[in-house]
Amino acid sequence: MYVPLWDSSIRIAGGGTFSLDLRGDNEWARKTAALRELRGTTLALAFEVEYSLDVVIARFFFPNTNPQSLELKLLFDELFLKSSSANFARKIQTFKRVSRQPVLSSLISPDLLKNLNEVRDIRNRFAHHPIVFDRAPEGSTEQLIGKLVCRDKEITLDAAFFKETENLFWSVKGELQKVLSVFGVNKP
Repeated sequence: MYVPLWDSSIRIAGGGTFSLDLRGDNEWARKTAALRELRGTTLALAFEVEYSLDVVIARFFFPNTNPQSLELKLLFDELFLKSSSANFARKIQTFKRVSRQPVLSSLISPDLLKNLNEVRDIRNRFAHHPIVFDRAPEGSTEQLIGKLVCRDKEITLDAAFFKETENLFWSVKGELQKVLSVFGVNKP
């Protein structure tokens, strides 16, 4: 398998030096592989959340399973949920509007709506921004620290970040499952 050159890089501050020895090269390769896997997992989890939103929205508008309703649902899926203009943010806004309706309003916490936007933000950061490695501070047992470099900030990709992100995703998925259960959906 070919890995593009821009998969990750080591960033050196202006005027700084860095010597990549065998141990450092092995660490870079190991961390690059681990972060590549974590990037993929993050994107897959975000897709699951987005798909759950698709199911809630579709079931809200087309709760019946008669043939005419199914035909309309398929058309709705094609024209709205699966169109190029149906991005994650738009689906969250639609979900927010739908969630105000009596059948759902008691199930939707304000935190869910906020957390959906956080999931979207993390998904977009992992999908569109590079991972770089900075030199670890002197005395550290590791030589490199992974960071997601975004336009507005840099995120240190450490155990604390991934634990927080994991908790966020599981919380959102759990809350969406409660909403899906209203429509008789056990798993999206």
